[in-house]
Formats: sequence, C-alpha cells, structure tokens
Amino acid sequence: MIATIPANWSQTHLVGQTNIIKLHGSFNWRAGGNHTMVVGTSKTSRIAGSNLLSWYSDVFRSVLNQGDVKLMLFGYGFADDHINAMIADAVNNSGLRVYFWDTSPNLHTMLAGKHRGSEIWKGYLGSLTERMNVVFPPDQSITPQARSLFNNFFGVRLP
Repeated sequence: MIATIPANWSQTHLVGQTNIIKLHGSFNWRAGGNHTMVVGTSKTSRIAGSNLLSWYSDVFRSVLNQGDVKLMLFGYGFADDHINAMIADAVNNSGLRVYFWDTSPNLHTMLAGKHRGSEIWKGYLGSLTERMNVVFPPDQSITPQARSLFNNFFGVRLP
C-alpha cells in the first residue's frame, strides 16, 4: 500500500458521513519508500515515528471527537491501550457512542478487564454477537438482528 498524506487533511470533510478507518490488523505499510509493520509493545512510539500512521491516528481521534459520533467496532479485542485511550476520551469528553459487533458471548465482562474498558462501556449503544451471514443472510431477508442494527446504529427503521 502506498499512501500519501493530504497537506490539508484537517480541512477534509469528515462530519456527517460514514468514515471507515482500519487501524489494526494490517501489515506491509509503505510510507516514504519504507515498509513497516507495527506489532509488539512499542506500537505508540512506532506510530508516532511514522508520518502516515500518525496521520491515521490523528484522523481517527479527530473523527471520534467531533460530537454526535457513533463508532462501530468489529471484533476489536481492546488489547491496544493507545486505541482504548482515544475511544475512552471521546466517550468521556465528546459523547461518543459505541456499537460492538463481536462474537464474544459476554462483551461487558471482556471489556471490563481491559485498559479503560469501563469508560468505553459508558458509550454503549448496542451490540451484535452473530456472524455477518446470520444478520445478512444469503436470501436477503430482513432479520431481527438487522432491524436492531439499523435502528440502534443508523437510526433507520426497517420494514
């Protein structure tokens, strides 16, 4: 992946739309001609040392703190303290609401043992524990889970 950072990224329109930001689980980043992968315990300093990754982090933080923002997390295990801190700060200071989509049977218990997990839980908006093909089956029927998702996260009532 070769990415460039827009000079005026802070003026990019991020409010009032769906923004998809994938921060983790990626590798083989190329920034400035160098390949990088961020793993282990020094993630915060590695991210800070990369213009591209620190830009992604800044965008993520900026979007979370715009106010009236909903964050949907897919399978995030809350093992990254720096990400948890950004989410918790936005819940506490900007009213961020969080929707969890994870197959863990007890999200609240799992989150309670994580760095700033109880603060993140305060932003709880809703959750799904079913796999995506159950929520959106091949026959394209509207499931109760899809109704719940659209109502709670998107504010749309399905027929």
